[in-house]
Amino acid sequence: MPSAVAKLLSAEPTIALVGEATSFAETLRQCVATNPDVLLIDLHMPDEQEYPPEHLDPVISYHARNIIALSLWDDDKARALARSSGAHLLLDKTLR
Repeated sequence: MPSAVAKLLSAEPTIALVGEATSFAETLRQCVATNPDVLLIDLHMPDEQEYPPEHLDPVISYHARNIIALSLWDDDKARALARSSGAHLLLDKTLR
């Protein structure tokens, strides 16, 4: 079942959704396979201990033109993690 974000993006006719992942390992595989123009990545996924986001930068930066990170937190730690993972932008997932 597609996530709410996938449904939202798929509804936009100018966006071609090429994949959806629920782990960093799956994100890496799909990123290498699809070379997306934009990668929207959550900084906190179930396998973050095995694949720390800050170690993803060399791979995803090579395969994705623009990286947007999502996090429940919008603080210095989250911003630093987003930068270290190669993200160009950090979006806060909360509705404030």
